[in-house]
Amino acid sequence: MLNYPTPYERLVYIQTRFGRSTAAEDIRAQWKRLSASPPKRGADIDQWIKEWDSPREQGVSLDLPELKNANKDFLRAVKDILPFCGS
Repeated sequence: MLNYPTPYERLVYIQTRFGRSTAAEDIRAQWKRLSASPPKRGADIDQWIKEWDSPREQGVSLDLPELKNANKDFLRAVKDILPFCGS
């Protein structure tokens, strides 16, 4: 820390070194929103799947416990719009 001459530079260093990352919280919130909102009838399913897959991949890479049942969450979300997936 002695390499940083100003108090501001020291604070920036401390924040980057010890600050809490909000990435996991952002992905959790996005996952919660997506898993609670199934696609609407007539919606672009491909776009919805892309929106679903990105936070799923990020959450799995961060080893978030909320995503342990991601496949089941997906099947529950699409069962009304694509009935063959839920059976």
